[in-house]
Amino acid sequence: MRLIWITLTLLAAGILNSCSEVSTQPRVSEADSLREVQLLQHSSANVPNDSSKILGRVIVKFRADRSLNLDALDRAGWLSKKLNTSVQHRRALGHHTQSLIAESLSSAQMVKALESLPEVEWAVEDRRQTIRSLPNDPLFLAGGTTTNRVAAGQWFLKTPTAATPSAIDAQRAWDHKKGDPSVVVAVVDTGVIANHPDLIGKVRPGYDFVSDLTTAADGNRRDSDPDDPGDATAAGECEPSEPAYASSWHGTQVAGLIGAATNNGIGVASVGRNVAILPVRVLGRCGGFDSDIIAGMLWAAGVSSNVGVGRGTVIYPNPNPAQVINISLGSQGNCTRAYSEAIDQIVQKGVAIVAAAGNDTGLAVALPANCPGVIAVAGIRHLGTKVGYSNIGPQVSVAAPAGNCVNLNGPCLYPLVTTTNSGKTNQAANTYSDSENYSVGTSFAAPLVAATVALMRSANPSLTPGVLKRILQRTAHPFPLSGAQSDVRSCKVPVDNQEQLECYCTTSTCGAGMLSAYRAVVFAADLRESNQLYREDVDRYDPETNQLQISKVEVGTITYHNVIVTVKQLLSVGAQEKRNYVTTRFDLADGVLTVAEVSVGKANYVNVDITIQDVVQVGVP
Repeated sequence: MRLIWITLTLLAAGILNSCSEVSTQPRVSEADSLREVQLLQHSSANVPNDSSKILGRVIVKFRADRSLNLDALDRAGWLSKKLNTSVQHRRALGHHTQSLIAESLSSAQMVKALESLPEVEWAVEDRRQTIRSLPNDPLFLAGGTTTNRVAAGQWFLKTPTAATPSAIDAQRAWDHKKGDPSVVVAVVDTGVIANHPDLIGKVRPGYDFVSDLTTAADGNRRDSDPDDPGDATAAGECEPSEPAYASSWHGTQVAGLIGAATNNGIGVASVGRNVAILPVRVLGRCGGFDSDIIAGMLWAAGVSSNVGVGRGTVIYPNPNPAQVINISLGSQGNCTRAYSEAIDQIVQKGVAIVAAAGNDTGLAVALPANCPGVIAVAGIRHLGTKVGYSNIGPQVSVAAPAGNCVNLNGPCLYPLVTTTNSGKTNQAANTYSDSENYSVGTSFAAPLVAATVALMRSANPSLTPGVLKRILQRTAHPFPLSGAQSDVRSCKVPVDNQEQLECYCTTSTCGAGMLSAYRAVVFAADLRESNQLYREDVDRYDPETNQLQISKVEVGTITYHNVIVTVKQLLSVGAQEKRNYVTTRFDLADGVLTVAEVSVGKANYVNVDITIQDVVQVGVP
């Protein structure tokens, strides 16, 4: 049995288009708000108020290069004749863009009808929006006067900006799903302090799988108490040259990122909000053994109830099997059969496994993240470049913020704020990480992904581990290609233990892109609401970014995978009875991309011809 060391390296990291930004709307002044109300009141006389009628609401943009030289009101009248139903103008949103309502068509029917017209460039449903899910947890917000508070707050949970393009957009994901308490995420780690104020009521009964008495540091071996007693070590205790370390409270930090109580007026928000935490203690002083880790994983998934050690069989059923397992531990080395077979059993049971790529300064992805079936997570900086300490390689599925300090001295600027404890050896006051006692590492990037998977499972319980992984990859934001220091280069696939510090991520080194919790949750929810199964051969269009994510495209005799393009123009939507082609194809002669089948929200279309503005990213199979 090989000892697995927790890598807690706290390093500060001093064809293609740049990553698209998601901007926020500016605040409207009181005068503008009053004027908006007056406009609504003025137009209400023209709006049907019979709630028994079907009322389709859309926003449509007409092509500028077509000969439809009509104003907004006349365009509505023209559409009434075209669609053979009463269509009324609501509001102009641009020279060629307006909102419309129809009495006898649903919004989805109206969109489909409009998109079939050559005069229409695009049409989308005009959905009811509410105030975003902005929790009242004080450390979520930026600024404040608390000692050592992180100036950027929980920046990584917010909508991406030019300053923080790697933020995962959990804030908008919560508008669709705040997490189901029945969805359980196992934290296979050092244990969890269940009485932390932000974890009270969130932690399910778990188990302590540490079988070595010295490693356990709690006076006993395996038992039903997965509380974290601390993992402090003296100098030379683990390795002759290793310094002393204070207790990490590592599992508690991971648990807080996944499922800290949110909108409770204290502390931090978590990605998973309402999901439950299952503490599975497998690490203690100096780490933990493979056998304990694998036993903990199997128990967490409900694959095995045997918690005994040696010849003894002790049956302790898990009353709350996990749907997602987070593993923020590892070591260098290839995936072993022991891990591989255990992971196969867990995945076959329908449980998704998310693991940290490791903190070995750009070396190959660590075990067990490099095992088949695992969703491996690399760490990126606030700017979207690889954070110096993160491991990389083709086994990585997706990248997420891991925390970085920017400066070598003074407060850490972009850590991941989460739950922790102030004790140096044993438990003391429960508290939160901050700009001085900061949380950084791929250990903390992985739980952002694990919690996103839990939100996806909350939105669509039928999704399999393989489908969850593909949705994460297909909804990820493209990596940026600029914005760092002038000496930063592209990341390379690791060879011969050559270290790599900060570098520009590629799809062969850092996964498919930067995690977008919002886009992943919406994709999962759309599949369920439209009663569709996930299909790899269906491309996906995002109206918000005007980007098309293509699973596979044929360009002459060459096939490319996971390609992202910006759409220039919709040329035509062909017959919808069946596909004309099995695979999307690009015609080099006329510059036309024929999309075999594409999903737009909950609707699918076949035989769509478009032209391309930019190729944003070309991925790997």
